Amino acid sequence: MHMYKTPEYRRAQAKVRDAASAAADGWQLEGAVHVHITVFCPRMHRKGAAEGLPMLDVDACVKGTLDALEDSGALGDDAQVMLLSSSKVYQPAAPGIFVYMSELDATSGAELTQRLLQATQGAP
Repeated sequence: MHMYKTPEYRRAQAKVRDAASAAADGWQLEGAVHVHITVFCPRMHRKGAAEGLPMLDVDACVKGTLDALEDSGALGDDAQVMLLSSSKVYQPAAPGIFVYMSELDATSGAELTQRLLQATQGAP
């Protein structure tokens, strides 16, 4: 299946790739990885089931971001991602993407999952 990518999508993906490449500076994550992606959206839905929510398909942003991280060399293969979390936030003044990545070991994956659950539920 071939997916059509708009010029805007390709530009955003290139920005993520270039930023990740510069940040990694030749360094690459190895083994199992956790990736969290926050997308800052410039617009809101105005009608329908998503009215009042940030306008963006977070799954499309995640796929494009993971591909860009792989293309940058910061991530050897997006198949390394064992834990993936994402969020989107309405922020018209500064749209963009924030990426957090870390290597996981057998115990840190469970600990990180617990912390993420607590964080998303507002627990201290």
